[in-house]
Amino acid sequence: MNVRLLKPLAGLALALAAGFAQATVTPTVIDFNSAHGSFVAYGEDGYGLVSGTGMTATSGTLTTYSVLFGKTTPLAAPFDLLSLDLGNKGNGSSGGSVELYWTLEGSAHVYSEKLKLDTLKGLQTFSFTGMDDLSSFTLVGNSFLTFQLDNIDVTPFERAAAVPEAGSTAMLLAGLGLLGTMARRRRQA
Repeated sequence: MNVRLLKPLAGLALALAAGFAQATVTPTVIDFNSAHGSFVAYGEDGYGLVSGTGMTATSGTLTTYSVLFGKTTPLAAPFDLLSLDLGNKGNGSSGGSVELYWTLEGSAHVYSEKLKLDTLKGLQTFSFTGMDDLSSFTLVGNSFLTFQLDNIDVTPFERAAAVPEAGSTAMLLAGLGLLGTMARRRRQA
């Protein structure tokens, strides 16, 4: 086979493989390790706390009454909420609950779920499934509960890879067949 024909075919094969390859998405964990004192907003990797009430950070943990989490840059993609850590910080008591409200990207509907804190001191991890394509979420302590928040684990929402149309695939195969026919005729001549 002609070497001049091999190089374009190898390039075409690499381009096709790159087009069908899945992109890897790395999670972002907001851990508040670099946040200290009182603040209004905090973010990492395009996501973070947009606003809140009484937010202070000490020892890498956020303490607040309520907080809004979302995209901190307009170009940030919608995100999947995987998990977060919550704990009761109020007046030495334990237990209580925090209300979680969220909205999907492009929707005005607000969903909610009550996150019940256990009676043990410290943080507990809440894991979520199906919390995909979010634009923001809000946490509000019930009855003015002061709560701790840490390790918000989000991943940019990954849309399904595009599937080529049948007509495009047929044209590609026909073009490859023509290249093979041309190579065979050159070899025979």
